[in-house]
Amino acid sequence: MQSLRASTSQLAACAACALPSTSRRAFTSSAPSLHSTIPRPARKIQPNKVVKILKTPRVLPAGTPQTELFTALTSTPAVRARSSLINEDSAQAIVKGWGVDQMEDVTVVDTYAGPGGLTRAFLDLPNVKRVIAIEDAYRYLPFLDPLKERYPGRYEHILEDPFRWEAYSTVEKEGLFDGVPDIPWEQSLHPKLFFAGHIPSNSYGQQLFVQLVAAMAGQMWYFQKGRMQMGFLGPEALWQKILAKPGDNEYHKLAVLLNSLAIIERSPMPVGGLEPATMHFHRPRGDTAIVRPIKVTPRAQPLVKNYDALEYVTRHMFVAKATAWHKAFSAISPGAGNLVPKLVEQGVGQSMLDKPVSHLTMDEWVLLANAFDSWPFRPQTLFDDFSFSDERI
Repeated sequence: MQSLRASTSQLAACAACALPSTSRRAFTSSAPSLHSTIPRPARKIQPNKVVKILKTPRVLPAGTPQTELFTALTSTPAVRARSSLINEDSAQAIVKGWGVDQMEDVTVVDTYAGPGGLTRAFLDLPNVKRVIAIEDAYRYLPFLDPLKERYPGRYEHILEDPFRWEAYSTVEKEGLFDGVPDIPWEQSLHPKLFFAGHIPSNSYGQQLFVQLVAAMAGQMWYFQKGRMQMGFLGPEALWQKILAKPGDNEYHKLAVLLNSLAIIERSPMPVGGLEPATMHFHRPRGDTAIVRPIKVTPRAQPLVKNYDALEYVTRHMFVAKATAWHKAFSAISPGAGNLVPKLVEQGVGQSMLDKPVSHLTMDEWVLLANAFDSWPFRPQTLFDDFSFSDERI
């Protein structure tokens, strides 16, 4: 098995693309500039950076919780496209909804920690052994730094950009996973490791989330430790795309790809929900993104034999999502149409011969991907190494 450090450097190579390929084993951080370019919001942090402060402090709406974070953050501007949960009651409810309170001696990696709303909720759980916050925004350091003294030996901070894969390999390099056991993938969910955080409501947030989940396909990254569960607070627009059902307007290839690797489900909402946002989040002025929690649980066995084959098939067929599936499938590669009669016998499109691509069920996508993977005349290279997705949420 490859080292954790090696796997994160491989994923760093495709930090700019929406879907990493599990077959790209030879890529390193020195890959071509197309893949190694870091988007503007993900530039490396600069030393001695001045903490930003608002000239005119925000006025808290009536009824806003008068807690440490709410009152102290009135002079701190939020980072663009990021909503950080700071309502303590809501944070505690979400963390428990993810089931972290039922784990034992758990180490939590909290990415895009912001001022530490979720971080505090994790640390308040007696069964949490350590929380590793990953956050590079200097404006939030005054809220994160005191946690080291408040929770001695249980809190660590990685001052790096969470969009950069090197931030995650730093966790392992600094020995923060010492004591976290390796659990065989098929044996059980990992009882001592949990990954959580906020997902920015922009295209970079979508790319990061997809890469985190897609790493399950080759049991790369932290998944070398076992079937680690994950919990996220992110934009509802992205969750609708991923949780969409066949026939829905939002049905997207991500709904097929990611659900083939994991069970992705909405998490219980706090009593009263997360609205209005001003009562729960520290967010940029004018930000209208709706933020909701979800949980991601890796499957013991992926639904498809070859994730790259499924990625290839969905990538080509969803270009013509309103087209009859057999026409779209025949166009993905010369000669692929010869597989259609056999696929119909296996059950694809039996309920509707001209079923559109956007109406195919997960079972049908599995049949398509497995048949294509077994086809001796399929392309040998399934991933487009020069593809780049700037698709917006």
